[in-house]
Amino acid sequence: MKRENFLKYFLLTYLVCLAPVGTSIFPDETLSWKEKTGLILLIPLGVAIVLAPILYWLHPKLHRRHRRKRAKKKLFKTFIERHHFKVLEDGYVVGKIDEYIVIMHAAHNEFQGSKWIEIQVIFNPKQNNQYIENEFIYRMIRKYSEKNVSWHINSVVVKKSYALKMPKYEVIFPIVKRCISELKAHNIAPISHREWQSMIPETQLYLDKLKTS
Repeated sequence: MKRENFLKYFLLTYLVCLAPVGTSIFPDETLSWKEKTGLILLIPLGVAIVLAPILYWLHPKLHRRHRRKRAKKKLFKTFIERHHFKVLEDGYVVGKIDEYIVIMHAAHNEFQGSKWIEIQVIFNPKQNNQYIENEFIYRMIRKYSEKNVSWHINSVVVKKSYALKMPKYEVIFPIVKRCISELKAHNIAPISHREWQSMIPETQLYLDKLKTS
């Protein structure tokens, strides 16, 4: 996990502790304002110093457990049965549709209580040894802006939120198929996962140059 994720857990733990500590110490008339302020600020800090590393360590394990448990649901089973997808050890469900690699998983945010299905279709970010034109990506972003679909230079990500029941295959598959049809229509080629990963550093450098140009 990245350093930002640790800071997120530290800050959230601190803020969650701040309110109850403040409400319990504030009415105490035996303490001065200076003492109250010090305790209200320092006690949550101490709790965060202890709990944040534990949450940081548990985070990937809890999310892996969540993915593996949800991978047994009907949505993923249907992709496995109809398109020969496979469930990986870490709970990701992976396969190919029209030769494009599709990576699926169930995700959640334990702090917000939100749940969603995330599907990533990876593709070759280059055509004829040149990176795909930005205009295509921008056009796709505008076209899919209200469909919970995010277009990037090397992948397209679909996120479908749900409350109690997972969305059905009949809802997810047409969206994925439509995105793949867009790629095929613009002659954007599939790519192996190994090659895709190996191109990430170069692709990131390209994107960084675009930002500064």
